[in-house]
Amino acid sequence: MVFVALGSLVPLVIVELRDLSWPDPYFKKLALVDLGFVVFFAFELAVRLVRAPDKKRFVRENWYEVLGLVPLYAESAAWLRATRVFRLFRVFRAVRALRALSFIGRVFRESHLGLIVGIAGALVLTMATAFYLVEHDANPQVHSFGDAVWWALTTTTTVGYGDIVPHTTGGRVVAGTLMATGVAFFGVVASSLTTAIARIGKKEDEGVDALLRMHEDLVLQRERGELTAEQYASKLADLRAVHRR
Repeated sequence: MVFVALGSLVPLVIVELRDLSWPDPYFKKLALVDLGFVVFFAFELAVRLVRAPDKKRFVRENWYEVLGLVPLYAESAAWLRATRVFRLFRVFRAVRALRALSFIGRVFRESHLGLIVGIAGALVLTMATAFYLVEHDANPQVHSFGDAVWWALTTTTTVGYGDIVPHTTGGRVVAGTLMATGVAFFGVVASSLTTAIARIGKKEDEGVDALLRMHEDLVLQRERGELTAEQYASKLADLRAVHRR
């Protein structure tokens, strides 16, 4: 959704930068691409509305998305050209979608995916070097180190196009080692990601539980007369701010 939301801005940016308008042929092409995004977002918004437990609240919080669904094709009618201002609401959607990147960043940090990918890269380069050393003189398919790297990548990902195959015993040993470690690598990546997501979910649940306990304490303090109305309202506002973060 992040990439789709950002991609939907591309036709709008091009139209603005080139100052295009109807009936310019290039504008029509961009309008067609924009229409595809609009249909997608309209369907996605309808699904979210159907699934929303509180539809009135959903409409209040997402009304601007409807205005962002006005396509570039609307500007083909002169009296609808004022709808250009609604393009800003498409930007709001993209900004909102970008918030998902913070979650992606948390998963990346929690899973130590950077370290895992670094190890995998080192493994691919090591195996590619070994394969090149034992195969480049005996294998007509291996013309350069780049061919060996390509073979290592396709073998690690278990794609195995078959355009390069080992011809020597040493090459087969390298290939077997890389096949086994490649499968293990994907298992490590999958388990690391799922563990990281579960850990983040647990932390968020613990945070919500802590906020609930703090709210209960505030209510009890208010009932016992330990807090004035102003103090209670101030502390409650602080809790709400923490919850939003």
